[in-house]
Amino acid sequence: MKRKILIISLAVSLRIGLAVCLIIMHWAVLAPLLKNQIRDLSRTYIFYNVEKRQEELSGLIGRYVGKDKDVFIHLYREDETVIPYKKMHDKEISNVFKDFHLMSIRYDENGNIIFHVYPYVGLFINGYDNGFYYSAEDEPIGKGEEIGDLEFEYHSLGLHRWYKTEQILDHWWYFEEILTIE
Repeated sequence: MKRKILIISLAVSLRIGLAVCLIIMHWAVLAPLLKNQIRDLSRTYIFYNVEKRQEELSGLIGRYVGKDKDVFIHLYREDETVIPYKKMHDKEISNVFKDFHLMSIRYDENGNIIFHVYPYVGLFINGYDNGFYYSAEDEPIGKGEEIGDLEFEYHSLGLHRWYKTEQILDHWWYFEEILTIE
């Protein structure tokens, strides 16, 4: 009887292991083929939420502007320049972190606010980062060398960077970039 239970449990374990391997291989093959669709889904999700919750997001404008320095609020990291959002005890900031699945919010000295989304998409696309930002001047930030570049790409010393930004609403912009070391 013990031998039969051992054989059955071994067979079940092998089947589960095979199923996990097949799922991993399936994603390893499909993820590169679907990367544009994955990026587009993430973009659509951000556009929809920023449009839907613009009033709530606008309530964060100017809340943590530092004089001559950035204010960096992070999901969990803490040091002399970074504040974990939970230690701020700010209900609106906490709600935005949770509802938008944010990794960080950065207030810069120019009145802009950059919201970095947690890098779920980066699991499928190496070096991928995306999010949205409030531009006080209603101009794109993080743009290329030419004024008005909304999409650019460059290679330098083994570094490859592709960046794109587009407007969601007045003062609200979406961004995505892929940064890889070659």
